[in-house]
Amino acid sequence: MAARILARIFDRPGEALALAQEHARSWWLPALLVVLTGLALAWVAAPYEIARQAEQTEAMLARLPAEQRELVLDQGLATARGPAMFLVGAGLGAVGAALGWAIRAGVLHLSAVALGGTSQWPGTFSAVVWSMLPLGVRNLVQLGSVAIHGRAIAHQGLAFLVTTDNPVVDGASFAYQALAQLDPFVLWHLVLFCVAARLALRISWAKATLVALLVWGAITGLRILPGLLSARLLAGMVG
Repeated sequence: MAARILARIFDRPGEALALAQEHARSWWLPALLVVLTGLALAWVAAPYEIARQAEQTEAMLARLPAEQRELVLDQGLATARGPAMFLVGAGLGAVGAALGWAIRAGVLHLSAVALGGTSQWPGTFSAVVWSMLPLGVRNLVQLGSVAIHGRAIAHQGLAFLVTTDNPVVDGASFAYQALAQLDPFVLWHLVLFCVAARLALRISWAKATLVALLVWGAITGLRILPGLLSARLLAGMVG
C-alpha cells in the first residue's frame, strides 16, 4: 500500500493522502525517505560546509580587533565543526522533524475533535507524514547539486534575495532566515498539508489552507528562533 500511495502522491495527491489516512501504518515510507536523504545530504555536504565555514570564520576574525577576536574564540562562537558534528546535527534535525510531524498531526486531530469531527490520530499522523515527502525530494535535489558542483549550497530557499554576503549579518536577519524556509518544495509540502488538513477537519479548502498556513508558520517560527537569537548575539559581539 505504501508503494501505491507513493505512486499516486505526485499526480493524485488527494487520493494518495486519503489512502494514507486509511492505511495509517504506511507513514514509515515517507519518514524513512526524508530521514535517509537528509542524512545522506549532510554526509556529502559536510566537507564543503566545513571549508566554507572556515573561510567565513577567517574573514570575520580578520576584521576584528585583537580583544574582540579573543572574546569570540573564548566563547567558542567561531569554532569549526567536523563531519561528525554535521551528522549529529542532521540526526537532531531528524528528531526535531519527527516532533514537528507529531505537533502538526496533533493540532489537526485536536481541532477535528473540538469541531465535533471523528478524526483518528493514526490516520491523521500518516497523512501529515506523507505531506512531508517533498522535503525528501528536496534533499535528493540538493544532494545531486552538491555532488555535481562540488560546493555547499550557499543560501537556502529564497534567502539569496536579501543576502548581504556577510554570514553574521545574514544569520541575524529575520528576513533572511524566513526566506530561507521558502522554496518550491516547501510550497509543494504546504499544498499536501492543506489536503491533509481538509481530510482531517472536513472543512472548506479556504479554511484548510488557513489552518495549514497558521500551523506551518508557528512551527517554522519556533524552529528558526534559536538560530536567529544566537546569530544576533554573535553579531552584537563582533559589532
